[in-house]
Amino acid sequence: MSWVYMKLWLAFAFAHITPSWYPPGENPETDEQREQRFELAGGAAASAGLSGEHGFKPWQAALMVGAVWIDETSLDYNVHAGKPTHIGHQDHGRARCLGQIQTWPGNTLLTRKEWESLAGTDYASTQLCANATVSYLWYHAQRCLRRKVAKAKRWDEPLTWPEVARLFAAYGEGHCAPVGKSAKGIAVIYQRIVRLRPRWSKRDNGELSR
Repeated sequence: MSWVYMKLWLAFAFAHITPSWYPPGENPETDEQREQRFELAGGAAASAGLSGEHGFKPWQAALMVGAVWIDETSLDYNVHAGKPTHIGHQDHGRARCLGQIQTWPGNTLLTRKEWESLAGTDYASTQLCANATVSYLWYHAQRCLRRKVAKAKRWDEPLTWPEVARLFAAYGEGHCAPVGKSAKGIAVIYQRIVRLRPRWSKRDNGELSR
């Protein structure tokens, strides 16, 4: 599956699922700018999926990033830009970027300096956020999923929906945890993204459509 296809798939899903809302007179972007930002975010998630820095199927990694971003932040512009937002305190300033990534002293996945670079609506910052989101998901997958499967075959198959839910539970709690309401909600968003998979249409000059 190509980068372009995954990028447009996610941009399509962001536009159809994400319930972004701003107080009257405080919307920081036009509809066109929002569409462009969603496409940029989709491209970053697609690149993270194709990075080879994890054992997930590339398309599944990209879609899981999209699901986390929708659930955590609704792709809110101000969160994306690293600014205060009306949707929440972002774990009292400890969480950053669309994936609401945190770090701590001794974290081997992300240094403090790298964490500070995650926020920003430019492509480079968004890519760093996507990479960090996948990195954290992969870290939890190795700790919490398929532990009894031989390493050589452990990640041969895509994750099942129950496994995706368990992974989101671990992502949210920071450790292996039972699947609660929040994790099920992210898994449902993931399922919606899967079902929104668009198709190429020759009638639309190769653009994606439903």
